[in-house]
Amino acid sequence: MPLERAAGESFIAYLDAIQFEMVDTTTRKTVMCNVAFDALRNRGTRDGRYLIPIEDLFLAYRVEVENIASALYDEGHTRPYVSSARLCAPG
Repeated sequence: MPLERAAGESFIAYLDAIQFEMVDTTTRKTVMCNVAFDALRNRGTRDGRYLIPIEDLFLAYRVEVENIASALYDEGHTRPYVSSARLCAPG
């Protein structure tokens, strides 16, 4: 996995997405990533967590979101955006 969690583990909630930093393990370059609120809400609803605040949903699914962002980065996305289709994919 070429991306890893950035030091500090911070994130920012915007109007429709949470932005978080990861680091390219090869270049040590910071990569800004985003996960859509609807992705977190849809996944939370599927798992029975529909009343949890969005920031807590992000923390609950953070490892999975980071893995998806890393896979998107591997595919060539320079600013990975984790959508509902990715986070809620069966499997």
